[in-house]
Amino acid sequence: MKVKVGLLLSLLAIFALIILGVSSVATAGPKLSGIDATDASGTGPLVHYVSERVPVRGESVERGAMRPVVPASSLDASPAGVQATNPVSNSWQLLGSMPGATVKDISFPTPLIGYAAAELGQVWKTTDSGVHWTRIMNLGFPYYWYGVHAMDANAVAITGFNNRTGEGVLRWSTDGGTTWGSDQLLNPNGWTFRVRFADALHGLAIEGTEPEKAHYTTDGGATASDWISVTIDPNPQSGWFGSQFSLLPDLKADTSGITYCDSANGGANWNCGPSVDSVFDGATFFVNDQAGWVGGGSISPNVEGWVHRTTDGGATWSGRTITTPWPVREIHFLTDQIGWAVGGNLYSNVGGMYFTTDGGQTWSPDLETGIEMTSCDTQPLNGGQQVWCVGFTSSPGWSSSVYGLNSGGATTPTATATPVTTPSSTSTPTATDTPTSTATGTATSIPASPTPLITATPCAIQFTDVPVGSTFYANIHCLACLGIINGYPCGGPGEPCDPNNNPYFRPGNPVTRGQLSKIISNSAGFSDAQPDQLFEDVPLSSTFHDFIGRLATRGYISGYPCGGVGEPCGPNNLPYFRPNNQASRGQISKIDSNAANYLEDPTGQQFEDVQVGSTYYTYTYRLVLHNVMSGYPCGGVGEPCGPTNLPYFRPNANATRGQTSKIVGNTFFPLCSIPTGR
Repeated sequence: MKVKVGLLLSLLAIFALIILGVSSVATAGPKLSGIDATDASGTGPLVHYVSERVPVRGESVERGAMRPVVPASSLDASPAGVQATNPVSNSWQLLGSMPGATVKDISFPTPLIGYAAAELGQVWKTTDSGVHWTRIMNLGFPYYWYGVHAMDANAVAITGFNNRTGEGVLRWSTDGGTTWGSDQLLNPNGWTFRVRFADALHGLAIEGTEPEKAHYTTDGGATASDWISVTIDPNPQSGWFGSQFSLLPDLKADTSGITYCDSANGGANWNCGPSVDSVFDGATFFVNDQAGWVGGGSISPNVEGWVHRTTDGGATWSGRTITTPWPVREIHFLTDQIGWAVGGNLYSNVGGMYFTTDGGQTWSPDLETGIEMTSCDTQPLNGGQQVWCVGFTSSPGWSSSVYGLNSGGATTPTATATPVTTPSSTSTPTATDTPTSTATGTATSIPASPTPLITATPCAIQFTDVPVGSTFYANIHCLACLGIINGYPCGGPGEPCDPNNNPYFRPGNPVTRGQLSKIISNSAGFSDAQPDQLFEDVPLSSTFHDFIGRLATRGYISGYPCGGVGEPCGPNNLPYFRPNNQASRGQISKIDSNAANYLEDPTGQQFEDVQVGSTYYTYTYRLVLHNVMSGYPCGGVGEPCGPTNLPYFRPNANATRGQTSKIVGNTFFPLCSIPTGR
C-alpha cells in the first residue's frame, strides 16, 4: 500500500511539472533547483512554488521550492494591513524602449548616461536620460548579461553567463562601451547574475545558482585574478538567491532567496539562515545598516508577490506588509521612508510599481505597466532624484521599456499627473548616434519621447547678465541647475545687485583651462579620486586638481614639457598644465569631443580655417556631426569665402564662458530644458 501511495505521489508530482511547463537546460550549466527543498518542520502539505524561469529566452529552468501552504492568517504580521493604501502617487513617464531586448539590469552613473544589460549578449546605452537607447553590444547566444554597474560614464562592468559552457563571466569597458575586454572567468560552473561596487576598490558579484558563489574584490576587479570566490551558504537546502542583492558603502552585504544571508565585510564571510518569507525571498535592498526590505513572489501556483521590512539591520523582520498581484523583482528606496517595490510576470502580462512613504509599512499602486519590471536606479538631480525603472515583455514582440520619474525632492514626490498605464513603442528609429563596437550587430538608436526626464523640476537659478532668451541662456541655465557651473556674487564693480540679488555669470569672459576642465569633467560624470600630482603647476591643493586629473588620466588632456621660460623642472620633471591660461575654441573641441567619447572618422572639410589633417580637424568634425556647434559665415573681415562658402571656426580664438556652456551643454545634455522656477 505504501508503495502504491508513493508511486501515486510521484506520478502526481511529474504531472504537475508537465502542467507547469518546466523545461531543463539542454546545454551545459549549473543546477538551479531548490525544487527538492522540503519543509524543515516536516508538517503540513507541501506546494510547488515557482518564482521564475531563467533564462527568459531560450531553454530554461525554474527557480522554485516545495513549501507548506501559507495560511491566510500569516500573511499580515503588521498592524497596517496587507493591502494598505497610500494617497500619494507619482507622475511616471514612458521614456524609451529597446526593441528586441530582455533587460535584466540598469545602471546610471550620471543623470544623462545609463547602461542596460540584457539577455542574448546585449548591452544598451543612453546619453539623454533614457529617452534614446543605442545597442552597443549584440553577441547573441550563448551570452546572457544579467548585471551591469557603471563606475562612471566610461568604466562599466557587466556580468552574466555563457549558456553553452555554463561559465559565469565578467567583462569591462573603459571607453563607455565602445570596446570591451575579453571574458573574465568567475566560475566555470555557475551563472553570475548581478555585480555591484561599494567604491572604486570593493565590488561583489553573486550567482543565482547552486552552490551560490559570491565573488568579491578589494582592488577594483580589473582582472579575473582580482576576484576571490566563496560559497555563501554551504547548506545543501540553500538552493538559489534572487537577482537583486544589497551592498552598502560600509561593505554590509545582504542577499536572499531560499535562504537569507548577510556579510559585514563585502562578501568575504557570510552568515545564513532561513528565508524571511516562509515560501522564499528574492529582491533585497538596504538603504542603510538598519533599514532594509526583502521581496519575493511566485508565478505558480498563484501569481503574487510580497514584501517584508526590517528596522534593525535584519535582526528581526515584519510579516508581509503587502501582497502584490505579481512577484516583486526589485526594491528601491530613496530614503528609509520613500521607495518602490516593482515587478511583474511575463507569462500573464502583468507588472508595475507600488509606492510607500512610511518605510514600507503601507503601500499603494503607483504605476501599472503590464510588463515584468526588473531593475531600477537613481541619480541626484537639482535637490531631488531621477528614478528609472525598466521591464520587458514578449507581446507583441520582445522589447524592454524604461520608465522615469523626477521626484522633485527626495522627500516630496509629486502627485499631479496621471500615471502611464499602457506602455507603447510607436517611434521611428533614428541614426543620429552610431558608435562603433567590437560586438556584432548594428547600433540602433531608439527614441520614445520628445521630452527627457531632466525637464521635470523647475529651477530658480538666474543670472543678472544672462536674461531669458539671450544667446546662451538655455545652456547656462541647464548647467547651473545641474550644479556644474556657478557665477559671481553681485555687488562688484559694474555688477549692481538686482531686487533678487541674482549673481552674475560673465558670459563674455574667457574661460580658463582649469575652469574648462572642471566643467567638462563634471558634465561627463567623472568622479574618481585623484591622489597623485600630474602637473607641476597643479598641486594637490589646487581648486582644479581633481578635475584636471580625471581628464588627464583618461588621456583627454595633456600639458607642456617643463624647462620653458618660467616653467622650471621639478624633482619629477612633471609637465605644466597652465590652468590659468585662456582656453581656445580648438582646445575645447578636442577635450569636449574626447570626454564625450565621440569616435567617428572624419571625412571632408567643414570649416575654411580647419584644414583636413590639422590639429583640431577630427574633433571639430565630430562635434559638428553631433550637432554640438557650428561656425561663423564666411565673408567677414579677414575671413573671405572659398569656392564652397564654408564657414569659419576660429580654432585659435579664445572661447568665452558662454560659448563653452553652449558646446558642453549641447554635448552632454542635448535635450536639457529645465523650466525656470517661480
